[in-house]
Amino acid sequence: MNVHAKKRIGLVGYFGWGNFGDELFLEAHRQHLGEEFELEVIHDLLSEPYFSRPVEEMIAPYDAILIGGGDLINPVRVSGLYWKEAFLTKPVFVFGIGVPSAKWARNDVIDTYRRFFQHPNCHLVVPRDIESYNWIKSNICPSGQLAWFPDPVCSLKLPAATKAKDMGYVVKHLVLANLQLGQADLEMARSIAKSDEEIITSESLDSLCTSIASCSLLASIKFHGMVVATMYGVPTIAMSVTPKNRNFLRMIERPEMLRGYTDKDLWKNLSYFPAAIPKQVSEWLAIHSTQGYELLRKKLCEVLDVDQPCAPLASSSTDAVPKQEIVTQYRSRKSGYQGPLYDAASLQKRAEGRVRELPRRLGVAPEALQGARMLEIGCGNGECTAAAMRIYEADSYGVDIEPRWRDGPYDNLGLEGRLLLLDASGPDITRLGTFDIVHSYTVFEHIERPREALENIFKLLKPGGRAFLSFNLYLGASAAHLLGYLPDMPWIHLTHSDIEIREIIKKRFGVDRGAAWVNRWTSQNYLDTCTGIGFEIDKCWYTRKVPETRFYEEHKNTLGKYNVAELAKNSMHLTLIRPNE
Repeated sequence: MNVHAKKRIGLVGYFGWGNFGDELFLEAHRQHLGEEFELEVIHDLLSEPYFSRPVEEMIAPYDAILIGGGDLINPVRVSGLYWKEAFLTKPVFVFGIGVPSAKWARNDVIDTYRRFFQHPNCHLVVPRDIESYNWIKSNICPSGQLAWFPDPVCSLKLPAATKAKDMGYVVKHLVLANLQLGQADLEMARSIAKSDEEIITSESLDSLCTSIASCSLLASIKFHGMVVATMYGVPTIAMSVTPKNRNFLRMIERPEMLRGYTDKDLWKNLSYFPAAIPKQVSEWLAIHSTQGYELLRKKLCEVLDVDQPCAPLASSSTDAVPKQEIVTQYRSRKSGYQGPLYDAASLQKRAEGRVRELPRRLGVAPEALQGARMLEIGCGNGECTAAAMRIYEADSYGVDIEPRWRDGPYDNLGLEGRLLLLDASGPDITRLGTFDIVHSYTVFEHIERPREALENIFKLLKPGGRAFLSFNLYLGASAAHLLGYLPDMPWIHLTHSDIEIREIIKKRFGVDRGAAWVNRWTSQNYLDTCTGIGFEIDKCWYTRKVPETRFYEEHKNTLGKYNVAELAKNSMHLTLIRPNE
C-alpha cells in the first residue's frame, strides 16, 4: 500500500470560465476529496483545443482522471474537452453528470460514448438524477459501476445564511457568475435593472451563496442558483424549462416552480408568502449527495491502492449500487392485504360517516348545512358529494383531476353535471362561483401546488364560509399509503427507496406498486400559508402515531435525522374560515 505521497487526480469539466455551478463543483471536490488526493484541473486554455500541449503529455503526471459534473453527455455532439480517448490510459471516474434533452441522437455520437464508458478503465459513472441514470443505462451500458446521487453541490458546506429584514419584496439582481462569464452577465443585469434595484456581483462564491440565502424567493435561469437556494430552504422559480431543472424540481417535489421566462403565467408563482423548502428536503439532498462522494472516494481508494480511511457507504438511491437484500428480514411477518375496502357499499358507508361528522369538524350545527352550497376537492367516485346531497339536501358539487366517477357506483345518483374535471390549483375552478362549505379528505397531500389550491379555496368561499381539510403529512407513518399492504412497515417511504419498496410489494403480493406521491409540505407550511392568504384558522389538530422505541432505534440512521414530534404527525386536520368582509 502506498501511504506516503498523495495520489494526483486530474479534473475535467467546465472549469475556469466562471460559471457559478461549475466553480461550486470544484469547491465540492476539494471539500470531499482534498484531504486524500491532490486535485488539479487539467486543461489550461479556455477555447479549443483547450490543451496547450498533447493531451497524453498533460495527463501524464496524474494517477486518475475525474470527469464532471454538469450536463456533459450531449446525444448529438461530443465535446472536444470531456471525452478524450487518451484519458482512458488512466483510471477514469465520471461523477455528477447529466444528460440534456435531445429530440434525437446521432448514432456515431452514441457509439463514441459507448466506447468510452464501456472501456475497462472507466470504473465509475454517477449521474445526478434518475432520468440521466436511466438514459445512460439504456443507451450506453457502462462497464463500470453505475449509480445516481443528487447533484454534488447539494453536499457542499455552504456559508451561514443571513436573514432578510424587509417585509415586502425588494428586487435584487444577483450575477451568478464570475471571471469571464461574470462580466457578460453583469452587463446584462445592468441593461435590465431599474434605478431602484440593486445589482449584486462578486468574485467570491461564498458571497454569492449568502446573497442567495438572504432572499425569500429566487427567480433564476441558473440551475445551481436553484440548487444553492434549495439547500438554504429558499424556493426558486426556475425560469428555464430544461431537463436538469425539471428533474431537480421533480426530485424535491416542487414541479410547479418550473416556468419559462417567456411564460405569460410566470407571475402566478409569486406570492408574499412563498412556501419555503422544508428542512428535511435539503437534509435528504445533502445526505444522499454526500453518499455519492463516499462512493467516489471508496472507488478511488480501491483502484489507486490508497490506504485511506474511506467512510462506509450508506444505502444508495439506485438498485445499481450493491445493497442488502431487504425483503428476507420481513418474511416471518408476511400478512395478507388488510387495506380499506373500495366496493360501492364500503365507500358509501365511509362517505356517510365523513359527511355526518362534518358539522362538528366545521364547528357549526347540522342545520347550517341544510341546503348549503358545498364543494368537495378531490371527489373521487363522488361518494361524499352524493352523501351531502342526500343528508343535507345540499347544492353539492365535486371536482377531481381524474374522472373516476364515470361508470362508477354513483353514476346514477343524480350527480350528472355535479362532478367536474377540474384542477384545484388551476385558474378554471374559480369559475364555479362561491360556496358556503368546501371539504376535502386525504387529497391535499397529492396536490403539487398546494399554495395555489388554498388560494383558490379562499376565493371560492363566501365571506364567513368554512372549509374542512384532512390530509396526510409527508413525515407521517402512512404517507406512502401502503399500511394496508405493509402494516408492519410504517414510515417505509423514509426508511426505504422506492425501488426497495417495489421489491417488497412484488415479492409479497405479486404487484408492481411503489409509495404514493406526497408533497413535502410540513404542518408549518400549511399554517403559514393559510394565515398569509387571509384565512382564520378556527381549528387545527393531528392524528398522531409515535414511532415505537424499538422501531425507531432499528431505523435511526434514516428516521434519526427528523424531529420525532414531526414524525408523529400522521395526518393534519384544518378548519378554515374566510373572514366576513
